[in-house]
Amino acid sequence: MQLKFLPKLFLIILSVFTFLQADAQVINIESFDNVTFLPTGWTSVGANNLWTRRTTGTFPTCTPASGAGMSRFASRGVAANTTQTLCTPSIDYSNKGSAQAYFSLWIFRDNGSNNADSLSFYINTTQSLTGATHIGAVARYTKLFLPDSVTTNGWYKYTFNVPSSFTGNTNYILIKGVSQAGNNIHIDDVEWNSFPNLCSGVPTPGTGVANPGTICGASGTSSIALSGYTTGVIGISFQWKSSSSLSGPWINIGTNSATLNTGTITSTQYYKCLVSCSYSGLVDSTPVITVTVKQATLPTITINPNAANYCVGVPTKLFASGASTYAWSPTTGLNVSNSDTVFASPTVSTVYTVKGTDTAGCVGQAFVNVTLRQNPNVFISALDTNLCAGDSVLLTAASGGGGNTFLWLPTGNKTSSFYAKPSVSNLYSVTVTNTFGCKGNAKKNLFVAQKPIAYFDVNVFARTYRFADSSLNAQDLLWDFGDGNYSTARNPVYTYSEDGTKTITLIASNPPCLADTFTRTFNVSAINVINNNNSFKLSPNPAKQQVEIRFNQATEYVQLIDLTGQVLIEENSVDKISLVFDLSHLSKGVYFVRSSNGMQKLIIE
Repeated sequence: MQLKFLPKLFLIILSVFTFLQADAQVINIESFDNVTFLPTGWTSVGANNLWTRRTTGTFPTCTPASGAGMSRFASRGVAANTTQTLCTPSIDYSNKGSAQAYFSLWIFRDNGSNNADSLSFYINTTQSLTGATHIGAVARYTKLFLPDSVTTNGWYKYTFNVPSSFTGNTNYILIKGVSQAGNNIHIDDVEWNSFPNLCSGVPTPGTGVANPGTICGASGTSSIALSGYTTGVIGISFQWKSSSSLSGPWINIGTNSATLNTGTITSTQYYKCLVSCSYSGLVDSTPVITVTVKQATLPTITINPNAANYCVGVPTKLFASGASTYAWSPTTGLNVSNSDTVFASPTVSTVYTVKGTDTAGCVGQAFVNVTLRQNPNVFISALDTNLCAGDSVLLTAASGGGGNTFLWLPTGNKTSSFYAKPSVSNLYSVTVTNTFGCKGNAKKNLFVAQKPIAYFDVNVFARTYRFADSSLNAQDLLWDFGDGNYSTARNPVYTYSEDGTKTITLIASNPPCLADTFTRTFNVSAINVINNNNSFKLSPNPAKQQVEIRFNQATEYVQLIDLTGQVLIEENSVDKISLVFDLSHLSKGVYFVRSSNGMQKLIIE
C-alpha cells in the first residue's frame, strides 16, 4: 500500500487489541528520534557503516518525515552494488493465528539521480540474509517502477505482508540497501506488528527476597528480587513501594523492574511491589518484605588457611570462624556447604566465599583462593632389576617441577637417587613432594637371587659313581667328570671306563649370580668302595663365640659361608687335624662350613 503526499504523524510504540479471531497484536514503530544509533535491539549486517541517523538530508535535500530524526543509506559516493543491511529487533508471531503480519516504512523518493538505488526487504528467523525470504523492494528514483513510479519528490509509505509460514517467536525484518552510486536513500517510521503472549486477568505478584535481609552496623543497602511472578507475557509492570511502618504510609520508589536496590537505609524499612497487567487493568501485591537494620556490627569471619593449594586426590581442609552458622559458595568441589569446616576438591582454581551469621542475625564474609595443583608425575629408573645377593643398583626417581623432596621405602633415603643393596627380593617405593606439598609415588620391584653354593656327596662302587647334589641356591648344575664327559642331571650316576685319578667338578649356577665350583679328586679303581661319611666334626654346634672344626680325613681348605653364598672365612687345612673359627663378629643365624670333602650346617646363637 502506498500513501502519497500525506503529512507524517508523530508515532510511538503503541499496543492495541485488534480482535482478529481473538488474536491480540502489538504495533511497533521506530522513528529514529533517539540520538543513539543503532536503536535498541537493532543490528547491522555488513561492515560499511552506510546506515546512519540524520536530522537533515542531502542528495536529496529533505527533513525527517516526522519527529527529530530519520535513517539514511549513503548510496551516493560509493561503488555500485555496495550493500549494507539493517535488522529489526526480534519479532514474535507465536500467537498470530490467522491474522496478517505486515511491515511498513516511509521512504523519500526523488528524481535528483536516475540511478537505480533501492531497498530490498526480507524476513528470516535469524539475523542473516542467508536463507531469508524476500517480501518486497522500493526504488529511490521516482520514475523507476519499483514497486510503482511517482511524479513528485516526497515521502511515501509502503507496506508489505509477511508470509503466513512465519509463526514462531523469533523473526527478523531485514532492510537491505543497494547502491547504484546515485542519491542517498532516507527512511523513517519503520512499523511492524507482532503477536506475543499478552497478560490477562490478575497477575501473579510472586514473593520478594531481600539480600541481605538484615543490615548490621546501623546503615547499609539491600537488593530485593521477585520470584514466582507472572512471566512469558508482555504488559506486566512493577511498582515498588516503601514505608517505615507496616501500617504505612507507602510511597512509590524504584523503577519498572522485578528487582529493587533500596539505597542506603539507617532504620528498618518495609517494601512491597504492585504487579500490574496493562491489558486487563488488574493488579496484585507481593507480601511485605522487611529489611531489618541493626546497630550490631558485622561479625569478622576468618578462614584458616587464608590461601590454600589443592593437590589432586587430597581434599584441602578449610576452617571458618567468627560466626554461629556458615554458608559456602560456590558449592562445587565442596563436601558440604553449611559447616564451619569443609573439604575442597575443585576441578579448577576457585575462590570460595563463606558467609557467617552470628546470633544477632548479622552476616560477615571472607574469601579464600584454593589453587589447583598437579601431583608430581613420578617414575623410577634402574639399570637392572634382577640382582645377585650382595650386588647393588642405582635407583633414580624423576618427576616434573622443581624443589622436590624424596622419601624412599623401606630404606628411608631422602635423595633423588641412591644405591639399593637388597639381600632378598623387595619392593622399593619413593614418595616425591613438590613445593606446593603435592605428592606423587612410584614403585619398583627388585628381584634378588642368592649366590649358589656348590657341593656334592658320592657313593662309589668300583668304577660306578653315584653323585648326590647338596648344593644350595642352585638353579642349574654342570658336572665335569674329569674324563671329557659332562652331565646336567641333578644326581647323575656315572661309570668310568678305566682306572686313574679323576678330578670331578660341580658347577652350580643361579643367574645373575656368578657360578660356584666344588671339586673333589678320586682315584678311580675297579676295587674302590666309598660311602658318604662326615669328613669333619663341628664343636660346639650350635656355637656362640667360636667353633672347632676337627677333620676325620685330609682336606685342602675349609670355608664358612652365609645363606647368601658369601664366603666369610676361608683357611688352608692341608696337614691340619683341626681349625678354630672366631664367630664373635657374626650375627646369629644359619651358616655352612664347607671343605673339599664335605659340608655341614652351623648354627650361631
